[in-house]
Amino acid sequence: MTASDIFSGLAPAEAHELFESLHETNKAAYKGCMQVTASRRRLRSVFLERKPRTDRHQWMRAALAQPANEDIALDVLQNWLLGAHRALLGDFLSACGFAHEDGLIDNIPAQPARETVDAAVDAVAAKHPPLAVKVYLHLFQPQGSEAWPDLDALLVIDPRLALIRK
Repeated sequence: MTASDIFSGLAPAEAHELFESLHETNKAAYKGCMQVTASRRRLRSVFLERKPRTDRHQWMRAALAQPANEDIALDVLQNWLLGAHRALLGDFLSACGFAHEDGLIDNIPAQPARETVDAAVDAVAAKHPPLAVKVYLHLFQPQGSEAWPDLDALLVIDPRLALIRK
């Protein structure tokens, strides 16, 4: 799943929560996202700044849900996760039994046993904010032949992790 797919699958309240958190933890990334949204709508940034935050965040979500803005959407999600939720990354990798450096790894390893994946998801879901867990696991899931089938199944059937399907 791409970052733009994740944004398109977030409920409005979830997108608002994500952008509020980004605003608190990384003002530069938040401002950059606002500028991109304004430019995509052919507006000056000041117009967007004057809108109520809930409206602004819906516009930002809509802009980042566009495949043409995939690189920016990915940057926003990475900044948000690495800023406010870095512990989640490390907790998940540790629960899967993978060595990491402060939640970061060079390559995503092969999927561990299903029980390990289930236990790791349950552990981070019990400890971290639901939105952060949902976004991280969708973003973490490898694509193609490296995909984790058991995680893929959980992302679809577990209501804690499901995105809005259109």
